[in-house]
Amino acid sequence: MFHAAPPFVWWSYLPLIGLIVAPTLWVVYEWQRLSRNLDDPALPDRLLAAHTHWLTGTVTVWIVAGVIWSWTAVFFLPAVVAFFLAGRYDFRRLFFGERCSVGTYPGFVLRYFLALSGHALALIAAPVLPTLPTDPVHQRLVLAACVALLTLWNRYSLQMMLRLLMASPLDDPPLADALQRVHAKTTLPPIQLCRIGPPGFVWANAFAIAGVRGRHVAFSRTLLERCTTEELAAIHAHELAHHEYFTDARLRTYERLGYVQVLLVIPASLLMLRFREVSTLLALIWPLVTFAFVYARLTKIHANELESDRRGAELCGDPEALISALAKLHAIARLPKRWESNAHKHPSLARRIQALRASAASGDRAPDIAPLVIPCVDAGAFVIIDDTGIRWLSGVPAGTAPDPRELTLHASTSRRWTYADLRHLTIASPSARQPSAWRLDERSGERTTIPIAPDALIAAHAALDVADRHLEPPSVTGGSDRVMAALLVLLALAAGPAWSVLLVAGVSAPGPGARGSSRAVSRR
Repeated sequence: MFHAAPPFVWWSYLPLIGLIVAPTLWVVYEWQRLSRNLDDPALPDRLLAAHTHWLTGTVTVWIVAGVIWSWTAVFFLPAVVAFFLAGRYDFRRLFFGERCSVGTYPGFVLRYFLALSGHALALIAAPVLPTLPTDPVHQRLVLAACVALLTLWNRYSLQMMLRLLMASPLDDPPLADALQRVHAKTTLPPIQLCRIGPPGFVWANAFAIAGVRGRHVAFSRTLLERCTTEELAAIHAHELAHHEYFTDARLRTYERLGYVQVLLVIPASLLMLRFREVSTLLALIWPLVTFAFVYARLTKIHANELESDRRGAELCGDPEALISALAKLHAIARLPKRWESNAHKHPSLARRIQALRASAASGDRAPDIAPLVIPCVDAGAFVIIDDTGIRWLSGVPAGTAPDPRELTLHASTSRRWTYADLRHLTIASPSARQPSAWRLDERSGERTTIPIAPDALIAAHAALDVADRHLEPPSVTGGSDRVMAALLVLLALAAGPAWSVLLVAGVSAPGPGARGSSRAVSRR
């Protein structure tokens, strides 16, 4: 059963407040450190690392809060969210040059959150809300209101999303004509074009918004302002490819499944009302069912990204325009080029560029590229990348010509990996305090890190582009980290201290992928 909150004595909760705001205080401090060098080539990777550490810390402290304070911690959640949004507002001004007002940013973040997740959250809350009143008549009225609201939301979800995203018609006739010429190459029904987002909000994205009662392609204001007509036409072609995936039959099936979910709210709520002693267990199972449905849909859609890129390049007739648009989108959002979204199976920019150019080459073999020499942090240490593999050298005397053969000849230590030896090769930039480093994950399970000289980082990324052609794409598997984090926090709050200790131990345990050893072949 849920644990009742003890009487409120403000000073007794100072440890709780300090605990739950600690991750946000740390990430705001880290953002300030990173903002001192906005031209750092590794900045997107460092920002992602900071976000990952913040998320890990947040989940950990909320599980600890659930162990010690149980549901009392939830009452402080709005204040923590407001504190984080305040820090995030300053972050966006520093890193994105955003100029929207203090009220516009959190307001649109809330609207965007509701547009994408509002219906799912309403589904999760609907079976629980009728259990709050004690009068059976009121319970039935609340249940009926929840079912009616969810039914209307499911029917008019497209209109709800457009309104929440502040959509307005695209009032640019020359651009609309260019986009219409791309649309004419498909057999799709008419599609409405619109812009979304508030003025001054830096947000580079586009959506294919499809429903039984209409289809739209929505461009963010930032994208419309910063992309060329050719790039916007290529993005439009990509979104049209998504619309081709959303056939009328598939859209009708999605709507019917939505109605089925709404109907399931009734027995779920009645079970909670009838069996109060197991209401906590039912309240935990229901979100699992809802998230599983939403997650299955998202992963199936995003699994088609590479095919939508290929089809988009075919429709616009200019793969390089699509590559340029994707690169610009990542640059605006400061996303790493090789970031793979495990939560939604969304491929990285590097993989998408690689696939687009491979498709445009029509199977022709890429020309060989001369070996590239990348200096390391340690004096006399180098990495050489070519079309056959990667070689690490150390002990090269000062003054040796930067020629691969000369460096290899004079090196005191050398190690080589072929691309077949590697499961994954990337450049890791963990924080502002640590140098970027090559990270080589071997098929044997061993991991090797090689720190890169700071002034060679741009050349290292260019060399990695060469290596990408020979490496297998990294697998994007596993569940949604954010969903699992939310469920673990919920379990910690509901289960009480005894079982929550086991949850903390479970989070701390290494996953099945944490095998083998990790080492560095060059000193930090």
